[in-house]
Amino acid sequence: MKKLRSLLVIIALLILSSNSSYSQITSDTVRYGDGSMFIGKGYLNGVINGYGIMIWASGERYEGEWKNNKQHGIGTMRWKNGDVYSGEWVDNNKTGEGKMKWQTGDLYEGEWKDNVKEGKGKMTWASGTSYDGEWKNDKENGKGTMKWKTGDHYEGQWLDSKQEGKGEMKWANGDYYIGEFKNNLVDGKGTMKYASGVVYKGEWKENKFVK
Repeated sequence: MKKLRSLLVIIALLILSSNSSYSQITSDTVRYGDGSMFIGKGYLNGVINGYGIMIWASGERYEGEWKNNKQHGIGTMRWKNGDVYSGEWVDNNKTGEGKMKWQTGDLYEGEWKDNVKEGKGKMTWASGTSYDGEWKNDKENGKGTMKWKTGDHYEGQWLDSKQEGKGEMKWANGDYYIGEFKNNLVDGKGTMKYASGVVYKGEWKENKFVK
């Protein structure tokens, strides 16, 4: 009778295990029903806390800190397409200081908020152009410096990724302008000093001297 009861208990446990969305293989390894796997000592009663590695069936991989089943703290995420982010996380979102390198070769190092560039940071594109300054909602906003691969250089104010407000522009050919910009164009009060020695000071409209 005892053997029968033991057998029934074992059968019941096997049935429950087969219906579960995850199975504990070892004290350090958990495999999920979709093929994903967690490796670490922070797994308890279906909840991940502490440090560990999650390998999704889709090919993505995260190694770092967790809190209540969410990426939270310091960690590195590797996407299947080759993109890599290493830095701070809050509730599964890139938030805080971090470095993102895209498979295209583009690189951003700086501050994030809810998965977008927010605060101060430097973006270097694979083309060779770079921007170092303030960001808001994933766009250049505030004060910053843009250096183009052509040798052109702008330092000043930005609004939604456009030169807007006061700034200084130095062209590779030697031309120099200091003054106001609007929608990426010389617009407003300013002084243009051409490499030839000619100087125009006054009002500008859409890159043209008015008076």
